[in-house]
Amino acid sequence: MARIEYDGGTAFRRINKRQARQSFVAGHPVVLCPCKLAPFGAWRPSCMVQLTADECFDNIVKNFEWYNCNYETGYYPSYWIKQG
Repeated sequence: MARIEYDGGTAFRRINKRQARQSFVAGHPVVLCPCKLAPFGAWRPSCMVQLTADECFDNIVKNFEWYNCNYETGYYPSYWIKQG
């Protein structure tokens, strides 16, 4: 999958939904971004999510898709984790 490195040397790796769900359940932060956009830009809607007691991964993804994904940005999210 894709790998992006930003200033400061922080590297992120794109993963699939199954791997994102496993990382989320393990307590690691997962970044969601619409599929046609690169994450972490000034005008791009990316969202870092972490596990809390009352949130389900599928509900978070469903809400992200509803509010941030459309014909211009892509209809589904891409998933990114910090590589390290």
